Amino acid sequence: MKRFQNYFHFEVADGYVSGRFNIYQALHGGIMLVLADSMTTMTYAQVKDLNIDVTRFDHYNEALFLDYYKEQIASGNFQ
Repeated sequence: MKRFQNYFHFEVADGYVSGRFNIYQALHGGIMLVLADSMTTMTYAQVKDLNIDVTRFDHYNEALFLDYYKEQIASGNFQ
């Protein structure tokens, strides 16, 4: 799977925070965000709000994506 390497850098109260993060499709179909040593599965709302073009991932599997997010998509409540 292709993982997009991205860099973040922003100012906080006592200095700056910076590092790298990855976003990729996991084998279960969900979209994963890896930030430093933390990993979380993004919600459908987060994927849409951030305009992540999941179709750009190598080996993107639409069936797995839709199966993983089907309840969130069907509810129409992307909060």
